[in-house]
Amino acid sequence: MKAGVQVRINDLRLRFCKLGQKFADLYATTGSFPRATYYLIKFVALRAGAVAWVALGSFRLRQKRAEIVRHRDEPGEPPLIAIKLTGGLGDYILAARYLRDLAASVEPFRFDAYCNNPDMAQWIFGCVPGFRAAYSEFVFEELRKTYPLALWITNFVVVHRESVDWSVIRERRKLCAALQNAIRFRPKIAPLIDAHPYMDGYLAQKAVYMNLRRWNFVHGMTKIPYGGNEFEIAVSDAALARYALQAGCYVTIHNGFDPTFVITARTATKCYPRFETVVRHIKSRLPRLPIVQLGTRTSQPIAGVDLNLVDKVTIREAAGVLKHSRFHIDIESGLVHLASCFSVRSCVVFGPTPVDYFAYPMNINLRPVECGGCWWINQTWMDQCPRGLPEPVCMTSHDPERLAATIIEALRSARPKLVAEAQPPQWSGLEDAALSRIT
Repeated sequence: MKAGVQVRINDLRLRFCKLGQKFADLYATTGSFPRATYYLIKFVALRAGAVAWVALGSFRLRQKRAEIVRHRDEPGEPPLIAIKLTGGLGDYILAARYLRDLAASVEPFRFDAYCNNPDMAQWIFGCVPGFRAAYSEFVFEELRKTYPLALWITNFVVVHRESVDWSVIRERRKLCAALQNAIRFRPKIAPLIDAHPYMDGYLAQKAVYMNLRRWNFVHGMTKIPYGGNEFEIAVSDAALARYALQAGCYVTIHNGFDPTFVITARTATKCYPRFETVVRHIKSRLPRLPIVQLGTRTSQPIAGVDLNLVDKVTIREAAGVLKHSRFHIDIESGLVHLASCFSVRSCVVFGPTPVDYFAYPMNINLRPVECGGCWWINQTWMDQCPRGLPEPVCMTSHDPERLAATIIEALRSARPKLVAEAQPPQWSGLEDAALSRIT
């Protein structure tokens, strides 16, 4: 028990050190002590529940450990392994694709996910072979040694070699080969792993020069074939019926960011401030084309959209709306990764995040005219332009009229999706005549 308490203390100490660095970065960039203090308070408040669960949950941890041992030792079942995840929706989708492809390439295994949003993980990983349960990331360090194998999957994959039970894993030769590939690859990026996420920008450059991207870098580390962007995720079509949306007859737009990412500014540096003008230009050319805004509480309403669903639908309903969208407009975000799962093409406005690393070839990927690529150059890059500019010039340099023209051209050149035989919606309806105008 003392060892377990020490693990939790060390983990909390490391997290507080990182928090102190975030405070220092924001203060150095803005020169505002009150703003840096506000950031500190907001960050701690957002994670207070999870920290308290770990600090006070010794009994719960014993229960979880007993539960894991019970499922781990079930006769005739494949080995149960632990997977630590970091990031938001897009990171979960990319990790789920990797685990899907790993499961298709090696012997059967089961896994538990440890992350900052177990409910979302339960949804995303529900269709991945072998998924069992999702827990809070705060208990991973204490529970990972209960498993015969523990992995950390983010922009890279890390095998926790010190806790691998090779007597269990060695029997699965294909899985062992994949693990050994990851272990041999690690020295090539070891300093970047140790500094994660603060050297992720350099990791992105290395990946690109190795002919890899965000969506297949972990595959490259373990020499597992990439199984493609399409990925089965359970969605709900309830919002389509509720708002009379006809599949394939509307476009979606989004301009928010991961709600778990703490900022003090009104919006994140990677958000595009001129989507209102873009929408106005699109509507002037295609007035009968419905534009639907998706997002959570981090999204600012975009004037001119026909239907604002920000914080009005569940994540499964938003996924259903996105799945049946004709086209998606966005910044670099988790919804772009989600759209790719459904083969929905996106127009993505890039700024701080590197285009060559994150862009899907099927999408329209717009590079910043000026600056850009400051992803993780410091701890508060999402909160404040690292150059100290009032607005990030990488985003404001995108011309909204040109952006609108690019989207209109993409809509006109794309083959129309099949439209369901149901009667056209009454609220605005992109009817057959209107559909022919943009194809």
